[in-house]
Amino acid sequence: WKINRESWTDNDRNMSLFFMKSYANFATYGNPTPAQILGLHFEEAKLGYLKYLNINTTYNSSVLFNYRQTESAFWSQYLPTVIGRLVPTYPPVTEYWWEPKQPLQIAFWSMSTACLLLIVLSVVCCMLWRNAKSKLRAARKYTAEMESSPITTIAEIS
Repeated sequence: WKINRESWTDNDRNMSLFFMKSYANFATYGNPTPAQILGLHFEEAKLGYLKYLNINTTYNSSVLFNYRQTESAFWSQYLPTVIGRLVPTYPPVTEYWWEPKQPLQIAFWSMSTACLLLIVLSVVCCMLWRNAKSKLRAARKYTAEMESSPITTIAEIS
């Protein structure tokens, strides 16, 4: 699958360059823009003064602040005061055996799984052996009946 190079504009290339550099800087330094990239620089987010990147084209993009802060404040601050209580958020619940943390737990569940698989395999093998044994008995019985019965041919009849 080949992509035509003429289908990309300079704005597309600049946007790609911006995001590749900012992701690489964030992974390396923990800051997406330690220096400006194409005229854009992110500052550290502060409570009540949150910034976001308004993307148009690379030359027209800008860093703006407080994106829908009032709408967010309605849900996170005002509504809980009207209701009279904060809605708690609970951490996810996991069972102790679901995330083993000690080598002994890991070994126990590994051996339990292996034993269960061996039991299932043994049952399947016994069923197959019993089926083959009954077919062998039926075949022997059929051949014994054929040997004991007299066979008459057309020549003997006439």
